[in-house]
Amino acid sequence: MRERIKTVILLLLVMLSLYLTVRLIFGQPYLETATRPEYEQVTFGSLKPLEEIIAPVIRLGEGNTWKQVFPWSVHYRKTWDWCRHLLNPSHAPEKSDVPDFQTGKTIEVVFPVNTDPSLWFAGSTIKDLSLKTAVYFTEDEDAVWYEDSLGEWWRSPNHYFRPGWAEEAEKYFAGADTFYAVVAEDLAPFAAGDRKILLPEKNPVMSSYTVEREKLDEEKLLLSFFVNMATVRRIEERDGAVIYTDGQKGLRHYPDGEFYFAVPANEPGTRYLKPAEILRAAAEYLHLMGGWPADLYLWKINSGFPAFSRREQRYNCELVFYCVQQGCRLVSPSPPVKILLSDKGIINYNRQILLLAEPLGQPLSLIDPKEALAVIAENTERHAELQVTDIAPVYFLDTGSETMILARPAWQVSFGRMSAFIDGFSGKYLGWLE
Repeated sequence: MRERIKTVILLLLVMLSLYLTVRLIFGQPYLETATRPEYEQVTFGSLKPLEEIIAPVIRLGEGNTWKQVFPWSVHYRKTWDWCRHLLNPSHAPEKSDVPDFQTGKTIEVVFPVNTDPSLWFAGSTIKDLSLKTAVYFTEDEDAVWYEDSLGEWWRSPNHYFRPGWAEEAEKYFAGADTFYAVVAEDLAPFAAGDRKILLPEKNPVMSSYTVEREKLDEEKLLLSFFVNMATVRRIEERDGAVIYTDGQKGLRHYPDGEFYFAVPANEPGTRYLKPAEILRAAAEYLHLMGGWPADLYLWKINSGFPAFSRREQRYNCELVFYCVQQGCRLVSPSPPVKILLSDKGIINYNRQILLLAEPLGQPLSLIDPKEALAVIAENTERHAELQVTDIAPVYFLDTGSETMILARPAWQVSFGRMSAFIDGFSGKYLGWLE
């Protein structure tokens, strides 16, 4: 009886072995034809169109008085659509001396970064220029002027303007705030740079605010960074930060909501990226990694050697962003979003967006900017060698507090790459930031 049972078991094992062998040979598809596993594509918000990423400031000036329409202004889109054709001149531009018109109206389009006009007009005759500014002078009514990234000026003659185009400017700037151009004497004891500095006609009235941090769904965020969470390890650090890594890339999430994502394998790059490639990559990464809020704007692009300290980074590109609320920029020691990328992909991505929450106290008028300049002079050596490049009211975020972050109205006085900050109410010296 026992022998018979052994025979049956052995026969079953042989049949099972034959069955599994047949399945292995004939039952599985070839690897090349097998269906790949499907993973959910996680995104945040909508993808920002390429032509909307770079948003210039649009100005209308006559004499010493100027009106400005900012990217966050109510009627910005209509104004930008109205004057955008300045980037598509009828004739190729010719290099010229610096324009020097004394009377009449001026319409300026001032870009935040050096710009490729083909973002809006693929066949534009100035598509090879890297633009800083496009200008129209009523004294030179059939021409458009351009300043390139090297500070050289170009004039495009015989441009077609529909009848009454220049007169329409008043309609588009009707609700814009009024500014006045600062003269060199107003900047004493500092020197004046070669850029026009505009200050509000009336000192701004602002309030202090509490600050809230952007809240992102952590699980959704992880799925946007890692394709397969089964391969990801979770590591807790003593400072409360949590690291997620699959061995190739890593995400560090801090207790205060800030996160830092890094892919070391993408550094360094192998070639220079064209402006459109840089902007397209930035839009796609923000679409996948937290979204592009309406308050977030592109500030600057650092690309190519010697923008970086190490020579092997010469093919990398860094994009820095800033936030605007209540009509003023929010400034802190760290920008809300910073992206470093190459032609291989993203290298690192740092994000912590801080926004205004509740106002504190009644709105008050800021001190005169001349007082701010005097305070900076008292706290700065060799001030006579410094050139002022911009003065603007901002919200200065005091991120050093362990309890609550406050947004304090302040004057930002820029000297090239460095800026000094003065409390807008008390005149207290707040320090310097790059």
